[in-house]
Formats: sequence, C-alpha cells, structure tokens
Amino acid sequence: MEEAKEILAKPYKDAIVIKALGKNFSYTVITHKLKGVWRIKGGYEVLDVGFGYFLVKFNLLEDREKVILRRPWMIIGSYVAVKLWSSSFRPCENTFGSTMVWIRITSLNINYYQEKVMKMIASAVRKPIRIDLATKSAERGKYARVCVQINLRLPVIKRIQVDGHMYDIEFEHLNLICEKCSYFGHVTRECAKENNNGIEKESTVKEKNLPSQFSVDNNGKTAEGSQIPVKNQNSTFEFGFNAKSIPIMEKHGAADLVHDNLQEA
Repeated sequence: MEEAKEILAKPYKDAIVIKALGKNFSYTVITHKLKGVWRIKGGYEVLDVGFGYFLVKFNLLEDREKVILRRPWMIIGSYVAVKLWSSSFRPCENTFGSTMVWIRITSLNINYYQEKVMKMIASAVRKPIRIDLATKSAERGKYARVCVQINLRLPVIKRIQVDGHMYDIEFEHLNLICEKCSYFGHVTRECAKENNNGIEKESTVKEKNLPSQFSVDNNGKTAEGSQIPVKNQNSTFEFGFNAKSIPIMEKHGAADLVHDNLQEA
C-alpha cells in the first residue's frame, strides 16, 4: 500500500504549494505575476488546486531552490506563502501554519543596529531569518527592518520592550490582522471574540522584571557578556552572548525553557 502511494506521489515530489495571503488571485494573475517576480531560468507548471492554493512544478531543481530560499515573495502587495508539497496536503484545510514576513521596529536606538543584536531583538516577535541590508549597515535610522517567520495560528506581537523602552512592531503588507484578537485572517467585525463581547477567555501572562544591562563599547560593538532585556506581550526574554538559554515565562499557559545557541544567530 505504501509503495503504491509513493508511486502516485512521485510526479509531485519536487513540487511546491503556494498561496497569496489575504487575497484570492485567479490562475491567470498568479501565473503572470510570478513570472515577473521569480525570474527563474527554466519553465514551470502551475496547477490551481482550489481554496486559493496553487501547486507549482519546476523544470529545473535550481529554480525550485531559489523560490524556496529567497522568500518572502510578494505579488500586488500580498505575501505569497511557500511550502514543500507532500502527499498529506489537503487544499480544503488551512495547511500554512507559518510564513515569512518583513517587520519594522520604529525608532529603535541606533546602537542596536548590529546583525547579532538585531536577531536577538527580533526573536521576541518570532524566529528571525535575515536582517535588511540598510539596517545592518545603519544607513536608515527611522526604523529597523527584519525578516521573521511567524506562526499564523498565533496572535502577532504588536509591541516589544527593549531595555526598558517600548517599540511598536509594523508588519509590512500583512493587512488582514484583527485589532481585537491580533490574529491574522479576519477583520475586527468578523472576530468571534468581538462578537461575543469579550466573553472568550483571554490568557494572562506574567512578566519578569529584568535589569538594564545593555552596553556598547567604544568601537560600537556589544560588550562581551552584556544582556538586552527584551519583552513582548506574551513572553519575557533575557539575552546575552554567553547565555545558554532564553527563559520564557508562562508562554501559552505553561512555563517553558527554550535552549538557543546564540552563536548560530
């Protein structure tokens, strides 16, 4: 039985599944716009599988790798979520649990515009992927820009606290975020929590007060062993280049301890 399933899945084993977030585009629009955005060498086939999902098969494996590795992609102001196809994929189900998006942290102190530090700060929002070139080189001071991978099944983080100061988080082109519950995928008037007049139980989160210990040496580099207290509405993070773990307080109802090798940042 398993062997028969593998044979049936073989033509699609290198395919990917894409979906435009927040908008439903036609097959014609998707194929036309992706051609100009991806700019790949070989050809590809696009199959509309329903519910806003499209299956894409590439003639060249290098084109497939380019599309996967150079995310996030955008067409007409909307992110195009990308994931590898698998035989368990069902178009009628919400299969995109996460996607990559660009965020802006407004008015962040220029001292923090260093790649390793920025990744630490961005991890309070979600998993950092890469730092915008203008941010790494400190060419723009109005806002810091970072690509992060967010979980679409969790509320987005709208504010973070860095070293005792609050900063707003802006999600570029991720417009369908509810002002009431902070979840992506619906507007406030369609929110179940809003329609139930707030009856739905909201989780309470405890935060840990952390001292301000961030310092920068005369060469503009973060001092060895220094720590940046960073908080978001769900968690409290304490960072340090010598730290072996990041404590997360009462995340989603249970205390957890996430081990993180900061040298990989």
